[in-house]
Amino acid sequence: MKKLILGLSFLFIAVLSFAQSNEVSLAAEEILKFTAEEYADKVQSELNEVCNLKAEQSQKVYDIALKTAKKAQRLAEHNTTNPANDYVAKLNKTVQRGEAYIVNMLDKSQVASYNKKDRILNKEQIIKDRQARAKAVNESKAAESRRSRQ
Repeated sequence: MKKLILGLSFLFIAVLSFAQSNEVSLAAEEILKFTAEEYADKVQSELNEVCNLKAEQSQKVYDIALKTAKKAQRLAEHNTTNPANDYVAKLNKTVQRGEAYIVNMLDKSQVASYNKKDRILNKEQIIKDRQARAKAVNESKAAESRRSRQ
């Protein structure tokens, strides 16, 4: 009985890890939407806005993002001609490695800002979403009170 439970748990873990590794990360999808230069410009401008990079850091960020994007696009092109089983894993690893190089170059305060960058860059959208949710809640409460009065 123990062997059966242990065997099923290993099988479950193996299937779970395989399923996770077959999904392309959002960052990898974003890289493939742009040319390498456009992606590098985008990353550089976002990090300049969020982290207040120094001039040399800004250039290094551009170089790393450009190199990462070119490698990711080469992997995608190679996969269209010669499909590989480990394409997704290689693509995700390439993107993670590029992000790690960028984060390792930042100082502590810049890393803290980097970790909050999505909230900082999307602050206006988050505020609009919250206002829309609050309006929807208020409207549903008003409609509910009207129904209860009738």
